[in-house]
Amino acid sequence: MDMPSTMMTDEQEESLRVLFLPENPHDVTTAEKIFGDADIDLAPCSSLTEVLCKLDQGAGVILATEEQLLDEELDRLVERLEAQPAWSDLPLLVITRSGKPYPVSQRLAEAGNVSFIERPIHFKPLVSIVRAALRDRQRQYAIRRSLANRDRFLAMLGHELRNPLAAIIFGVDQLETDADGSAREIIRRQSANLERIVDDLLDVSRISRGALSFDKERVDLAQLTRETVSAFENIAADEGVEMTLEVEDDAPHWVYGDAVRLEQMFGNLLKNAVRYTPEHGRVDVSVSREADEVVVRVTDNGIGIPEEMLQNIFELFSQAHVDFSRREGGLGLGLSLAHSIVESHGGDIVARSDGKGEGSVFEVRLPAEETTASQGPEGGSEAHEPERPDDQAPSKDERAEGLRLLVVEDVDDVREPFCEMLRLRGYEADEAATGQAGIDAAHEHSYDVVLLDIGLPDLDGFEVAQTMRADGYEGLLVALTGYSSEEDRQRADAAGFDTLLTKPVSFHKLEEAIATVQTGWSSPPS
Repeated sequence: MDMPSTMMTDEQEESLRVLFLPENPHDVTTAEKIFGDADIDLAPCSSLTEVLCKLDQGAGVILATEEQLLDEELDRLVERLEAQPAWSDLPLLVITRSGKPYPVSQRLAEAGNVSFIERPIHFKPLVSIVRAALRDRQRQYAIRRSLANRDRFLAMLGHELRNPLAAIIFGVDQLETDADGSAREIIRRQSANLERIVDDLLDVSRISRGALSFDKERVDLAQLTRETVSAFENIAADEGVEMTLEVEDDAPHWVYGDAVRLEQMFGNLLKNAVRYTPEHGRVDVSVSREADEVVVRVTDNGIGIPEEMLQNIFELFSQAHVDFSRREGGLGLGLSLAHSIVESHGGDIVARSDGKGEGSVFEVRLPAEETTASQGPEGGSEAHEPERPDDQAPSKDERAEGLRLLVVEDVDDVREPFCEMLRLRGYEADEAATGQAGIDAAHEHSYDVVLLDIGLPDLDGFEVAQTMRADGYEGLLVALTGYSSEEDRQRADAAGFDTLLTKPVSFHKLEEAIATVQTGWSSPPS
């Protein structure tokens, strides 16, 4: 069944009209007069089907008689009301017969914001009831605007952080030949931390819009947990915390999920455990199979969670621990993201603690994916690794040989070290600081690859790409952007880009994209 997910378009997003479904069509004239005098926009409907159609254009309230709801379309109405986004709770006012049972009341009660008004009705009180419902709807719109403003802020914050982050990462790459390896490692580690913060901020925005994407396949959760623990062992050791892992047996523990998101979720749990475990403490991780679930537990002997905070521990921006003497305060994002990721995989996550000073346990349960004979022992642990035949993967020197690149980027501290690294790796790299300069360069010279920033000061990258393609450029066109929504990817495709890379761009991903010019062994990363 086709059913809009938001119940309203952007154009009609704050409609305050009342969809009126009377028992008797003759009531429409009287109602229009009464509500018109009260300056209330009334939209009469002749059937529940018409109500559903007009709902697509937006509504502030539905006012209907019980008799008109005894219709085969009632289930569709309930489904539409239940499918509302989190901010929306459309008021439904139902006029019923006095003293009679409500045949539709139980079904409608499942839909949320439903009120029943018994006959006989006087229009003046009815107008007051409708006004109150409309005020409720206006408050919902205000919440929606607030959420939208927050999402825009988070998206912009992430974008603004990515430019300095890109400069740091390119600078780190330039230090590869520097003798001071310890300084280089500190910069690299902190850059990675900053990148994780940016990713978490952007994921918060995606979650609130219901836009967090997943690429699911069979994943060996035991192996994924081993890799995640291995990545965090040194971090824990630097803080004086011992981290251990116990896997029930050596057999794979299959689940159906997004390996990247699951690794992100476990990383957040481990980071949280280390953050709130004092020096000489322990973080123990276990993986086991219980009935039809794979269970991962992260147990620490840290500062614990107060009982009053346990029920809110997974709420966005919630922090059980506010202790400014600790190593890190955190943004209150990690556990909320972990909760959303687990729920999106059909699983469950719970937190337990006996209180302050008693440590904590975070338990993740995910539906187990059974192994079939056809899948074999290697059917899934490698499923989230890109397939790339070794004999077709070009080396760095092979990638660079004979290739001429154009980098179009307005931020000098990003563009200049980026181009310098390309040249050090054997590429011929030209620079352009504006969209028009990039167009002119592509018109005058022949490039194998154009790396094009989307957020340019004169022309946006989409316009530049379209112009280059119209001028006959046939080489690889790579979008570089701090945004990475599905809409951005669609716009990039429409503009003629071959692939889109999200800043900060690692040279590994960049060279994978460049490799398609020479070999075509894989699709460019996105």
